[in-house]
Amino acid sequence: TEVEESAPDHAIFATNTSSLSITELSEVTDRPERFCGMHFFNPPVRMPLVEVIRGDHTGEETLDFAEAFVESIDKTPIRVRKDAPGFIVNRVLVPLLNEAAWIVHEDDATIAEVDSTAIEQLGLPMGCFELSDQIGIDVAVDVLDYMHETLGEEYAPCPLLKEKVDAGVFGKKTGQGFYDWEDGSANIPSDGGREDVATRLVGIGINEVSKLVAQDVAAPNEINEALKLGASFPEGPTVMAASLGYDEIHKTLATIYVESRAGRYEPTSLLAEWDETGGPTGGD
Repeated sequence: TEVEESAPDHAIFATNTSSLSITELSEVTDRPERFCGMHFFNPPVRMPLVEVIRGDHTGEETLDFAEAFVESIDKTPIRVRKDAPGFIVNRVLVPLLNEAAWIVHEDDATIAEVDSTAIEQLGLPMGCFELSDQIGIDVAVDVLDYMHETLGEEYAPCPLLKEKVDAGVFGKKTGQGFYDWEDGSANIPSDGGREDVATRLVGIGINEVSKLVAQDVAAPNEINEALKLGASFPEGPTVMAASLGYDEIHKTLATIYVESRAGRYEPTSLLAEWDETGGPTGGD
């Protein structure tokens, strides 16, 4: 509001928030049509993706200008068509990190097994707990708290994450997290991967993808590109899911949902369709 008093009429307001509502932020101004999201990824000097996010009031010219600016600094814009909590990358990635914590919290696998699975079987650049330490466990919990508030109970942070935050243990920035960062690295075994863990992690991720597609937040190929550019996934989530088998993923989530009644495992109707068709057309 203070900035608006001095900004010229042609100014565009853009926020780098990773998850918060563009619509709500825009409504503190008198020109919400000139307000959008431009979410850069960390470290921004290296990461090529910028999510350009439409709020409910954002004008088309504002989005076009934002995308042209992103391209002018040699980065790749991906438009988020609707204002959804977490947008694209965090909406898929953060629930996946939360699921990693639930797997360990419920004694279904160890931190070493989960992180070894993420790296060795899924090809991710770092383990889930390693990444949580890098991002900041407190930041991950903040995003989950916001998703929990806006989207529902199934996004509640795992107690394992909350315990770390309550103890002031945030990850690399505090020297301690799920790993000891005093020596600057995480010690993750290369032979601890498990197929059941891989299926569960990818299952949670692709279920979120199906929600974004059903809500017309983004198309499958755009989501794939966003996760590759913004989270360094070697393949997009739909391709990863296809390699594990949509039928196996659907069956796994449905079984866990029946046993636990935890909403995060409830397969969407679109995921059930993808089970029948083998995924979105052409894997995209």
